Formats: sequence, structure tokens, C-alpha cells
Amino acid sequence: MAIKAIVLDLDFTLLKRNKTVGERTLESLIEAHEQGYTLIIATSRPIRVVRGLVPAELLERTTLITLNGAVVHEFTRDHQWQMSCLGLEAKHLVAALREQEPPIQITAECWGENFATNREYCAETLRAKQHAQPDMVKSLDDIDYGWLSKITADGQGNSLEHLLAWQDDYSDLRFIPADDHRVINIVPASVGKSKTVEQLLARMNIAPTDVVAFGDEIPDIRLLELVGLGIAMGNAKPEVKAVADLVIGDCDDDPIADFLQVSLLKQAQSA
Repeated sequence: MAIKAIVLDLDFTLLKRNKTVGERTLESLIEAHEQGYTLIIATSRPIRVVRGLVPAELLERTTLITLNGAVVHEFTRDHQWQMSCLGLEAKHLVAALREQEPPIQITAECWGENFATNREYCAETLRAKQHAQPDMVKSLDDIDYGWLSKITADGQGNSLEHLLAWQDDYSDLRFIPADDHRVINIVPASVGKSKTVEQLLARMNIAPTDVVAFGDEIPDIRLLELVGLGIAMGNAKPEVKAVADLVIGDCDDDPIADFLQVSLLKQAQSA
């Protein structure tokens, strides 16, 4: 195994709990890129939010997978593409979600730039929570399902685990629980974080065995199983740690930097 690529989950992995990238981690990843390693960030978040969280000097060196694998942004080539779209089946799903009690907050993403929602945002909250401007927001009645990438159902503190039983009624969609089932992300059935990583690596002529990946949440399990070296954060869920090849420190302590410096960068320097 000769590591050629580094794949990173975003929240509570690359990002600390305060939603910043540690200085040592930032410096180590930039150094890794300069030494020839391919950098990939894979997240459920949309591109507009990632831009507000990840420093530009790192983002411009990465390939970014957003919306649970639905959209890929190659900043090194100034190129982006959609892996698949939700289609008209999602129209029936949105209608059903709007009838739920207590009310569910619904966000429908198109590429990760513009979005539709049933939540009323003031301009300040819109900037803080969604990294968006008022002209980027539409009503759920105005969704273009032909380009829809992802739907997020947010129970606003309430469990939405019961929605997973709907999966059988929507065979073309994939229901992905998050935040202890208080949030359900819905993407095309053909899409997933690990699936998109695998397809992207094939385009790059990089074998999954030549990849190290870092993660902390249940959707990261398949990703860690896919690659040659799967690493769980110290703050990861027990199920993630169980499948990992290695468990490192807590996301607040720059453990990714420690791993890269000891296991990759110093070895490359001495080679």
C-alpha cells in the first residue's frame, strides 16, 4: 500500500467542534498536497456552507464531494458535476413530509447553491446557518425536481427514525439518518459518500487500497471499509471505531496533523 490520496469527512473530523480547521491540520494538509497527495473532502453539507467553513487556501487544493455524494466539485479543474438527481419521486416525498406533525423543517438542495425550504429565515440567520443570501432561497412550491440533488428533513430536536420505514415506498431514493435520527438526508438511491469516492478514485486512476480516509459518523463506515487505511476519530461513534484500522485523537486536538506528520509527510521527506 502506497498512499496517494487523503479523504476527509468534514464535521467533527476535519472541523473542530467550533467549526474551524485547526492550524496544524491546515498546514499539514497543504504540505501533503504540495508533496503530491490528492485531497478529497466528502460531506453531507452543500458547497455554499463548505465555502464558509473551510479556508480557501485548502479548498482550492481539494476535490469536494457534497450533499452525501450527489455533487462533485473539482476546484483544481474548475469543474463540477451532479452524480444523479432525485427526480419526480421526490415530489411525492416532499408532499408527505409537509403533512407531518409536529412540523418537519425541509430543505431541498439544487447543486448546493440555491435551495428551497419551508422555514422562514431572517437575513442574519440565513447568513449564519445557511451561508446564503435571500435571493438564493425559494419556496418548496417552486422546486425544480429535474435538478434536485438532496432533501434534508430536520425534526428540530425530535426523532425522525419513523421516516426510515418510508424507504420501501421510495425505491429510487436513499434515506440516510444523521444527528441520532433527528435529521434524515435523502439522496438518489444510486448515490452515497463511499460510492462517489470510489467512482472519483477510478477517474483519478487511484486504487482504493492506496487511500487513507478519516471519519466519525455512521455514514463514514462504508468509506473506512472501502479504503486501504480507514481511520476513526477519537470522538467517532463506537460503530465507526469498530471497523477502523486505526483510532486517533479527538477532533479538537489536531490528530489528523499528528498522523500526517508522523506517518506520511516525514516518511516522504526521508525517502
